[in-house]
Amino acid sequence: MTRAGYGIAPPAAQLTLLQQSYDALKESIYSALVLQTRLKPYLDAIELTIDEQGIRFDTTALASLLDQRKAAGEREAIIDLVELNRFAQSTLQAVGFAGLDTLRGWVEALPAGSALRTELAALNVYAGATTSGTAKSDLYLGDASGNSFNGGAGDDVASAGAGNDTLSGGDGNDSLYGGTGNDCLNGDNGNDTLEGGAGIDSLLGGEGNDMLYGGVGNDTLDGGVGNDTLSGDAGNNIYLFGRGDGQDNIRSHDSTAGKLNVLQFKEGIAPSDIIVKQAYDGYWGGGNGLELSIAGTTDKLFINGYFYGDTTDSAYSPVQQVKFADGTTWNSAAILAKVFAGTEGSDSLRGTTSSDTSSEGWAAARSMARRATIRSTAVRATTRSKVARATTTSSGTTAATP
Repeated sequence: MTRAGYGIAPPAAQLTLLQQSYDALKESIYSALVLQTRLKPYLDAIELTIDEQGIRFDTTALASLLDQRKAAGEREAIIDLVELNRFAQSTLQAVGFAGLDTLRGWVEALPAGSALRTELAALNVYAGATTSGTAKSDLYLGDASGNSFNGGAGDDVASAGAGNDTLSGGDGNDSLYGGTGNDCLNGDNGNDTLEGGAGIDSLLGGEGNDMLYGGVGNDTLDGGVGNDTLSGDAGNNIYLFGRGDGQDNIRSHDSTAGKLNVLQFKEGIAPSDIIVKQAYDGYWGGGNGLELSIAGTTDKLFINGYFYGDTTDSAYSPVQQVKFADGTTWNSAAILAKVFAGTEGSDSLRGTTSSDTSSEGWAAARSMARRATIRSTAVRATTRSKVARATTTSSGTTAATP
């Protein structure tokens, strides 16, 4: 007697998705392990320095360690640097280490026929003329020409270098860096980080909770769908926001005199749709924030530091004008009028009259911001006091509290 065997062959599309999921899980486990083992000495070499110049990270020892590794074995050093950039990119950026630029220099120095170039391709490291990545986590290094690269699926890291470049992240949590030139960066799906660099750049976050940094130049930033953080940095920047875009934050520090940064509402939003109020600023503290929400929706945009300086031209205020698709423009006086004309609410900080739109009105808003700072400080102090009392031991001694 024979037994018949039956099996179900999944469609090719499902097999592809299963393989992608498996590859992502395998890479996630590998990255966690390698950062705690082989790559750990590099990260441990980063030092926190405190001197007369302030507090900063010192990556000199990290760079020296990489150079020593390269002198001992170029192949192993390049692989280490590839994986540092792939798995610890956010850390390298935070401490100010130009890992991608260092890797680009090492790769460009390789002879044309070097076996290492072929090995890099096997590690999903691409350069120059390559236009698309894979379903894995790719690492792309552009050159001085105008490059175009689409990462596809996976958590990709792409550095365009010089030139007017176009980078698309595709699916996954991607990190895109434009470098010098007028670049177009599109995060697509996922929680992405986009940095335009120097030049007139266009940054689109796409779906997901994204971080957008314009860099030096007159940039356009659109977070897209999701709760995004937008920072135009130096230059006259345009921030775009529309229905369904979620809850975004705009924050930037730029001391340039005469700067003009604009919040541009997209089509379908009228001035009458916007609710304006002064609110607590979780970034700078106090009542220094400006909140603009779309009536009847959960969509809103929070401008950090709007009331932090003496005027909206201060280094802390990232927006000087608000514009609408119908041509309406709100300057600081019009915005103040909206703030003081707002309705009472537990989270609303109001002035005394709707006519306080001059320097006196601004002074009133700043006064409220300072009072909110004092109140929030007092609340924190009271809370700490209560915690301290609650941790008093039976012997009458008090345990250490933060």
